[in-house]
Amino acid sequence: MQRYLEGCEHYTLKPGYIFASERPLVIQTVLGSCISVCLHDRQRSIGGMNHFQMPRTLDAPRTAKFGEPSTQGLIRSLLDFGSRQGDLVAQLYGGASLPEKPLSLEVSNDNILVAREVLAHYRIPILSEDVGGFLGRKLLFMTELNQVLVFKIHKIRSADYFDYSDERRENFGQPD
Repeated sequence: MQRYLEGCEHYTLKPGYIFASERPLVIQTVLGSCISVCLHDRQRSIGGMNHFQMPRTLDAPRTAKFGEPSTQGLIRSLLDFGSRQGDLVAQLYGGASLPEKPLSLEVSNDNILVAREVLAHYRIPILSEDVGGFLGRKLLFMTELNQVLVFKIHKIRSADYFDYSDERRENFGQPD
C-alpha cells in the first residue's frame, strides 16, 4: 500500500470543492462536521470526491459548499467522463460533532442525511461509511482501487490540509 501511495499523484481537496479524475490518483481531505462522498465507477476504475460543509442551500446560491448540489455535481462529473449510473458506488465519511462547535451536531446529522438522500435518489449504493462521532477524519481516497484510508484526529489543524507530496515535503517547516 505504501508503494502505491508513494507512486500515485495526490490531490488535496479543500472544503466546498469537488474533484474527479479519469487518472489513478489519491484524493486527500480533512473533515470535521463536513461530509465527503467518495464515488467510484466499478467498470472503469475511476473516481472522485466532494467535500461539502452545509446540508442545504436555503436562500444561498447552489454551490459545492452545500450537500445536494455538491453530490449531484460529483455524480455528473463521473457521468460526463462516460460512467454509467448503474456502475457507480459510494463511500461516505465525516459528520463529526465537534465539542468546540455546539451547533455542529445538528449540521453533522443533516449533512449525513442529505448525502444519503441524494445517493438514494440516484440509486447509488453506499458500500461503506464512517460517519458521526466526535473525531475529525483525514481521508486518502485511492480512486482506481476504491479504497479509503481513514485517520481519526482529535483536533483539526490548518497543517492537516497541507499537501506533503513531492519537494514541498523537504522544505516543510523551514524558514523562507
